[in-house]
Amino acid sequence: MLPVESPVVHPDKTVTFNFKAQEAKKVELSCQFIKGSQALVKDSTGIWSITLGPVEPNIYPYNFVVDGTSVSDPGNLNIFPNERFKASLLEVPGDKTVNYSLQDVPHGDVTYCYYQSKTLKFIRH
Repeated sequence: MLPVESPVVHPDKTVTFNFKAQEAKKVELSCQFIKGSQALVKDSTGIWSITLGPVEPNIYPYNFVVDGTSVSDPGNLNIFPNERFKASLLEVPGDKTVNYSLQDVPHGDVTYCYYQSKTLKFIRH
């Protein structure tokens, strides 16, 4: 059985969340960019889905609420480290480079200079 892909960020900045739970009665999405929670819709294969947005580019914690129990997204390895519950992380990339992304930037040189101290009679930086 292949894992369900989630979240899926589309070029228009909409995001689709998917969660497989054939026996669940209700699945909701709780995410930082929405107020409250949003109900997902179940298809004939037991996959619950919702598409939201467009979403402002940023990083957002989110989780699913399955029959009243909060769970992280099993299709997403990125988690928000918290003391008790580990929410999943959604990154919606933007057109501008953000400070947390890896960038190919020019790098300088690191040098050390050592001096012979005549007073202290040893080499120091």
